[in-house]
Order: sequence, then structure tokens, then C-alpha cells
Amino acid sequence: MNRTFPTAHFSRFSLCALSFLLASCGQYGRLSEDEKTTSVALGSTANGRPRFAAPGAFAGGVMIWGVSEKQKVAIVLSNETEVSEKVLKNGDWVFHAIGWSGTSQLGGSPSCGTTVKKLAGADTTVEINLTATGCADPFFTGSSSAALKKLRFTSCTGLLAAPDANSDCDGLLRGDLNSFRLKVEGYEPTAPGEIPVLGQSLSSACVSTSASSYALSQEFIPVGLVGNSAIGLTIEGFSGPGCGGALTTFRFPQGLRNPALTGGAIFKPDSSSYSNRHSLYLVHGPVPAPTVSTLVPSVGSWGGGTLLKIYGTNFDANTTVTVGGMNCPVQVPIPTPTMLTCAVQRPALSAPGIPAT
Repeated sequence: MNRTFPTAHFSRFSLCALSFLLASCGQYGRLSEDEKTTSVALGSTANGRPRFAAPGAFAGGVMIWGVSEKQKVAIVLSNETEVSEKVLKNGDWVFHAIGWSGTSQLGGSPSCGTTVKKLAGADTTVEINLTATGCADPFFTGSSSAALKKLRFTSCTGLLAAPDANSDCDGLLRGDLNSFRLKVEGYEPTAPGEIPVLGQSLSSACVSTSASSYALSQEFIPVGLVGNSAIGLTIEGFSGPGCGGALTTFRFPQGLRNPALTGGAIFKPDSSSYSNRHSLYLVHGPVPAPTVSTLVPSVGSWGGGTLLKIYGTNFDANTTVTVGGMNCPVQVPIPTPTMLTCAVQRPALSAPGIPAT
């Protein structure tokens, strides 16, 4: 870099360690008293310039998240040779970092680290050791017993109220998205409770659905904590294979364990059938109308409270039933795509009644 700043900060990297040198020599422009310029880089430094002792260690990219009471920030580095400058407020900060070892973005094995440091305007060195075991930190995984995992994408037109992570829209409700790509979001310093404006990102490879109706990612992805997570993710779903055709965006500004800001989605942690993956159900596509084939009991009288079994197709958690002009409440357990049970409300109704919707 050929520019000189009143406030200079440099960072270092050696083997599997990130080092930030946060040096505050004065104010930068018209910054307030609690704002200082922080320069973040990977690589060792010599005379304030990066000198790369281990080039290619994180060719799959690096994400660095900083969190304080006043701000959060997500810094994207395409590899360990880059430098990023941000204006950060002084205070107690927690820094989290992931580096991916692969030759493509987010590819290969991840290494992670976390450290705590107070930024107070004086020269400060922040060191983050990156290790494979560091990726078990709940900041990345959302659980103290979890690890970073790959994802399984499934497109559905509808879902049961509590979908099992083993299922695929229960077979009959497959959506119209046929390929997917994931982005880990970078963003500028933002107040903790605000939705950040998107900046740079690291993108996964495109994956297409198989005959089984789901797509399997090959990257280990941080999913974040339940609640106010600093990890932002975007899922792109495409109508065609190979990430072609119409695009639908599902944005998770606080990680996959929290609701999507755009697009309907349900996240399910790994299950017995997919123990090495998390499942993400993305709701998209026209919802097929329910049809009715058989009623049980089909003859006789349906008194008030009679349990009526209805067999057909395309039932889901949103299916409602009307019998004799009155709502027939759907009973638990929740319906399957081909059968549900409801309690007839109208007394002394002659069978067969007609389920309307």
C-alpha cells in the first residue's frame, strides 16, 4: 500500500495464526472520539507491509467477524495475502475467524479461531490461532456439541408443521428450484441490532438436485447461533440446473438457525440419515391443490366429534377441511401428504360429507 493514514493498523499471519496489530496514533478524518481505523491482513508484516510466510494456506478464502456492544463487522478476504481497512469503535471486541484451505471459495478444510480484545486507541496486537478444533465454537456451529457441516438443499412447495430432517418434502410436495449456491456475507460496521447492507461475499460451488430431489453441498459452512448471530448467509435457488434460469434469493442475515429475511425456509440440524449434513428446506413453487379419494367412516351418521379419516393427495400443514358447512379441525398427529384426521363439528350429519379444502 502506498497511502499513509494518521491511524495505522497492520495484521500478521504465521502458520495457522492470525495476528492483528491495532495501532491508534490519532483520529482519521472527522471520526468521533471512539472511532479508529483498523487495518486487517493475513500474512506476517515487515515495515508495515505484508510479507507472506505461508502463501496458499487459505486459498479458499477467509471470513473475520468482529462483535462489540457498539458494532459488528464481517470482513471478507479472498486469501491470506489481502489487507482490509475498517473504521471500528473502541471497546471490548470478540474476533472470530475461519480460513478455508481449498482452491475454490469456501472449499477444503476449515480452520477457526476466536479471541477477545479491548480496543482503546493504543497500539494493540490481537492474535487468533486457527485450528480444526476451533471450529467447534458455538459462534460458528450454534451448539456446543456440534461441528461445521455440509448442507443438503431441498426445494418444497409446502411442508409439514415439523418436517423431519430425513424427509424430502414427503415426496409429493417437491418445489421447482433445481440448483443452489450459498454465499457467506461480508458487511461494513453495523449496529448490533440492525440488518447490515451486503458487501463482498464468499460463494460456494453451484450444486444441482439429483433424482432424489435434493442437492448436496461440498463446503463446510458456519450456521451461527440462535438469536443475534453476526454470521450472515444468502442462499440462491435457481429454476434450472447449473445455477441457470430464474433466481430466488433466501437471505439469512443472522445465520441459518434464525428465520430468513427473504424467502420461506426451514433449517433442520443433522439427523440419523444425514449425520454429516444439515438440511435446509426452501419453500418455492406452486402449491398443488388437495384431492380426496376416500372417507372413513364412509357411511352412516357423523355425530358431533366423530373422527373422520380423509385419504387423498397433497395434504400439508396448511390444509383445512369443511364438513357440512362447518370447519372440521385437523387433529394431531399432523397430516401426512396422503391422510389426515379431523373432528366433525356438526351433529347428526349423514355421510358422506364433503371436505372442501
